Amino acid sequence: MAHSLANSFSRRRVITAVIAGVGGSLAGCLSATPEGSSDLIFLNHNENPITIDVTVTNEAGEALVEKQLEVPVVKRNTEPNASIDDVFESDGQYTVSVNVTDGPSATEQLDITGTEDDSETHSVSIDGDEITFS
Repeated sequence: MAHSLANSFSRRRVITAVIAGVGGSLAGCLSATPEGSSDLIFLNHNENPITIDVTVTNEAGEALVEKQLEVPVVKRNTEPNASIDDVFESDGQYTVSVNVTDGPSATEQLDITGTEDDSETHSVSIDGDEITFS
């Protein structure tokens, strides 16, 4: 009886440790983006690398970024393949245009509010003919 009580207690400790570890991992994923993170990250969910042209303009229509990027295939589901740092100079509305060479294009207006501590990151996912901003 004592042996089975010890095994039961030991199993509970293992299960509790696993649950605590999973909870801690999820909490890290759900927390705010760390200070100094990239402003824009690009995820390529296609089977082959792609080339994109990216343009970012501010509310006055001034181009802040006009850049061509090579975006390799995603190695893990959430790992960015390419990024652009220090795009958003102040809080406000920005227009981001992405054009995939020989593929789709999309434009999105983003409301940026985290420039004071440089903690806001937006992602652009490219999967087939679909470009999704988040």
